[in-house]
Amino acid sequence: MKTHLRRGLAVLVLLALAAAVPATLAIGHAPDAGVAGGVPVWGPAALPAPAVSAAAGTRTELVRLSSRGRPRTAIVLTPRTDRPVPLVVVLHGRNSTPAQELVRTGLTDLASNGSAVLAYPAGIGRSWNATTGCCSTAAKQHVNDVAFLQVLLTAIEKHVAVDPSRVYLVGYSNGGRLALTAACAVPGIAGVATYGTAQPARCPAGRPPPVFIGYGSADPHAAPGYVPGRGTTGPVTAADWRSVEGCADAPSRTTVGPATVTEWTSCRGDGRVALVRWDGLTHRWPGGGVVPADATGRALMWRFLTGSI
Repeated sequence: MKTHLRRGLAVLVLLALAAAVPATLAIGHAPDAGVAGGVPVWGPAALPAPAVSAAAGTRTELVRLSSRGRPRTAIVLTPRTDRPVPLVVVLHGRNSTPAQELVRTGLTDLASNGSAVLAYPAGIGRSWNATTGCCSTAAKQHVNDVAFLQVLLTAIEKHVAVDPSRVYLVGYSNGGRLALTAACAVPGIAGVATYGTAQPARCPAGRPPPVFIGYGSADPHAAPGYVPGRGTTGPVTAADWRSVEGCADAPSRTTVGPATVTEWTSCRGDGRVALVRWDGLTHRWPGGGVVPADATGRALMWRFLTGSI
């Protein structure tokens, strides 16, 4: 009888523990447990079907970690290779999620073909505090997202084989703002590419990384004169960054489908600035099906980050 009673109590305890732990972790929501002592926890990522398909051919994981006392998460796609490769951190737009950005930006082939490790972190309240007047929950709560990126980069570099000299930030909209804020604030960033604009970062020490600024000619948030007062325009953002980078030469200009690429290459150190305007595009990521394959954000940004357009 006592043996049966002890077994019954043990079963009840196990059932109670199981009820306290969610069966799956919704991507984009940070857990309250699992990062005791600040040690990142890696595990399988439960992705929606479109993201599962996009991430095919990679090792797909969810990392849970803590930054400034806040639990945070990121999806990480790792190529099936042991050699060090670049790391690309993709920052989602406001009201979006890492899984949605994984599908929208079209960068996942970089992981599946062995070219890069990809990380898709989650903002607080589906937003980032870029400290430039935007955006939403993260800004209102004064979240230190620059510190979060530093913690995330350290965790990834300890877990997978990445080349620390080739760490890139890619951002869309609100995520682009954070990428531009973090360009000089996070040590070791080798390049930044955004679809979206923001005030330039301050780079008091060291050399600023190459910066790619993309926008649509019909984008109410970035196109000159489209809707006055809605933010910093693409040309103004590029001019500010040319000042930061110390660019003095006349630019080169090329056309790739609907994209006009203006690039300054004679800058301080290895600095470069590219301004890319997609004709007719609104505040919409220039992805496959929206623009031709050779003019997508993925194609032009990757070429810029790894060399020169």
